[in-house]
Amino acid sequence: MALPGDFLFLDESGDLGSAAGSTPVFAIGILHLDSRDALKRAIKRARRKSLGRSAQSNEMKWSQSSARVRMAVIGQIVREASQIAGVSACVIDKQWINRSFAKRREEVRYNYAVRFALEKGGLFAAGAKGRRIHLAIDARNRRATDTLTEYVELLMTNNELPCTVVVSSDDSARRPQLQAADFVIGSIYSAYAHGEWRYLNALRDGGIQVQLRILKKKAPAP
Repeated sequence: MALPGDFLFLDESGDLGSAAGSTPVFAIGILHLDSRDALKRAIKRARRKSLGRSAQSNEMKWSQSSARVRMAVIGQIVREASQIAGVSACVIDKQWINRSFAKRREEVRYNYAVRFALEKGGLFAAGAKGRRIHLAIDARNRRATDTLTEYVELLMTNNELPCTVVVSSDDSARRPQLQAADFVIGSIYSAYAHGEWRYLNALRDGGIQVQLRILKKKAPAP
């Protein structure tokens, strides 16, 4: 079943490396919104309440925020839950990568994760036929932008996607929806990488539908 909402904002957390010192998981997700301007006020309120009026022009970033600020942003996002169609994401455990994709290029791993995030959002489903989807990504992540654009175009060329997906890049400092996506995907990453479930639980408890595909190494049979 396809998630409603034709304005999608993609972000990622963690890295795709498999060497020692890389992150334990890689998470990529899509925030599905009902309108292009949804959550604008939520991010503005979160910035004002958590950082003060003097910091209103600063970009809200998960990686640079304290636990208090993170929860404040999540709280404001939940407050506007009626504007959110849902969240679809893929989380890949590095042990799974080492077992299944150790010899594949990072772009292949990235595309694999993107496919599952799109799939959990229902974009491969028949119900998505005829829709025109706008998918935005942070312009500063140039490599990911190029990889995503190329992969989505390939999916449409091969008629694997029943809908039209238009990929665009935008400056996250000026696009509050990308900032919201950063916190939503950060919440998912924090849960599966560090066992910090309070942020993801707050999203779900607030009525936001989160569709996840988890790829992890299966435990050996006893």
